[in-house]
Amino acid sequence: SYGIPSDTLRFVKDIAPGSSKSSFPSELIEFQDKLFFSANDGVHGEEPWISDGTEAGTYMLKNINEEPGEVPYHSYPHGFFVTEDLLYFAADDGIHGTELWQTDGTTEGTKMTADVWPSSNQGSDPGGFGQVGDYLIFNAWYSKRTLFRLKLGGSSASAVREFYMASPLF
Repeated sequence: SYGIPSDTLRFVKDIAPGSSKSSFPSELIEFQDKLFFSANDGVHGEEPWISDGTEAGTYMLKNINEEPGEVPYHSYPHGFFVTEDLLYFAADDGIHGTELWQTDGTTEGTKMTADVWPSSNQGSDPGGFGQVGDYLIFNAWYSKRTLFRLKLGGSSASAVREFYMASPLF
């Protein structure tokens, strides 16, 4: 109805089945010709999802926060940022707090990039992602909000430890 041709608008998937449940999909972003987003299926909590636009191709990418309990725990993935090879975001695994995560689009390739402030008992809550040349630039909590840089294309999670304070350029 509403004058939209049926071949234009299609329902993809009911992520949280049931008449009174909503999956609240958010943070929608394209990466590698697929849609990545955050959603709550009512079982695992708010986790990262992926979709190719079909029902069968829409699924939870990874249950990042697997804390046991009757109420689902959430990783609250947010701040999705696309680079050439990876999609970066912030998420809470229930152990390290909210930290920097990455995915190459596969479950196996979805992992925490680094615990930015490992000596503390709190997450660094990274955000404000941007790319300058070969670096991912972001702010994170490190006893105060600080700018960090991560060399893109590097395989070492310790690369995030190489941070620098903002210069007038930033």
